[in-house]
Amino acid sequence: MPHIALLPSPGMGHLIPLTEFAKRLVHLHNFTITFILPSDAPPSNAQKSTIQNLPSSITIVFLPQVNLNDLAKDTRIETILSLTMARSLPSLRNVLKMLVEDGNSPTALVIDLFGTDAFDLDKTVTSEYKDWTEPINIPGCIPVSGKDLIDPLQDRKNECYGWMMHHAKRYRLAEGIIENSFTDLEPATIKALQMVEPGKPPVYPLGPLINMDRSADKIDGSCSLEWLDYQPHGSVLFVSFGSMVSHTLAQTTELALGLELSAHSFLWVVRRPNDVEADDTQNEPFWVVKGLMEGEEGKKVGYKMKELKEAASIVLSQDGSSTKALAELAQKWNN
Repeated sequence: MPHIALLPSPGMGHLIPLTEFAKRLVHLHNFTITFILPSDAPPSNAQKSTIQNLPSSITIVFLPQVNLNDLAKDTRIETILSLTMARSLPSLRNVLKMLVEDGNSPTALVIDLFGTDAFDLDKTVTSEYKDWTEPINIPGCIPVSGKDLIDPLQDRKNECYGWMMHHAKRYRLAEGIIENSFTDLEPATIKALQMVEPGKPPVYPLGPLINMDRSADKIDGSCSLEWLDYQPHGSVLFVSFGSMVSHTLAQTTELALGLELSAHSFLWVVRRPNDVEADDTQNEPFWVVKGLMEGEEGKKVGYKMKELKEAASIVLSQDGSSTKALAELAQKWNN
């Protein structure tokens, strides 16, 4: 069942609306709710009366009372509420941490207008994406496991994580985003990116933006493309893990052995091995290559690659979608 956490500010005017909101989520959508209540005093009789008859799927957690003795007697109520919420953050962080450790991580934290300091919890909650038990829903993509997210998001304590969050939050400040892709390659993703939302910049899929100049191949002394010209159509496996991925010596050796045992021609972009220990995936590359080159799944991949190659040529043509997107962007810059 979906699980969310609710964090109302102190006071009945904040508690009652969120209580009713929680009950509707339970009755209409079968949610489970954790109600987290900050305060600077013991719960009042009115608060107790409001929460004592809630459905069993709503759990109440009282945070430790915060100390406001340093405030002047004439401190306004808005200041009191704001400081109560801010000074409750360490306790709130502990509650959320326990929920995650118990396998009951909330998919959302709902606050009211005096609780915006809770937005900073993403920087301090210690749970890692790789420990999440529920799939992560990303618009335009299939749900993914937390451990399958990119490496920079796997360690919150690493400075890289902070930079990724910093940049991600600032993307909406742009007047437009250029994407090196095209609709046939990522239809659902591009559709999601191009959905109009307030404050969301337009996305221009201009791809594929790749270097098709074969003269560069001759300049660096490589004869790979010339060798490919003499191979039977569809007989060569291209192996590349991108410019940012490297493997251990053991992984590189294992992959080389698997490719050799497959008895198929291959073109492999190799990077210098790193020094991280590899998992034991004994002979897996051999079976993967055999499947790709000889099995039905491999034939499907081959057909799909052919379709995408043709689609890429079409989108880059004079009337293609990428060409039109580029023209739209150019016109915007010209005005």
